[in-house]
Amino acid sequence: MEKDQSNIKHEILTLILADMRNRKLLMGLDATGLSTDEFNTNLSELIFMKMGIEKQHEVIMCNWYETTIFDVLDIDLNTFRQHQLFLALTFYDALQEKNRKLQSGLLLKSKPAFSFSKLKTLRRFDN
Repeated sequence: MEKDQSNIKHEILTLILADMRNRKLLMGLDATGLSTDEFNTNLSELIFMKMGIEKQHEVIMCNWYETTIFDVLDIDLNTFRQHQLFLALTFYDALQEKNRKLQSGLLLKSKPAFSFSKLKTLRRFDN
């Protein structure tokens, strides 16, 4: 059972990393004026499915996810590359917490309760 949970967590972390990398790339391309509309992977839907997000909570979770992922990615590219595993793990934990709150009937706040702004002082550790 624990091995299954570990595998699922690994799969979700891989999807979160892929989504973060894709979105960071698209943000950079968009900043240069290129149209990136056709390159959106919508991995969040697969992430929600793997996490067992209930259908009635998908819209709330999607809104929170979109807002939060762009807050996470609104950091320097070098900082992102140096700490992407840490960001994915932290984001995974936040997703788990939001899912738990939704399942227990608590409403989500519009702003995330955590911040990634202190990452500029962290050392690289995910090589």
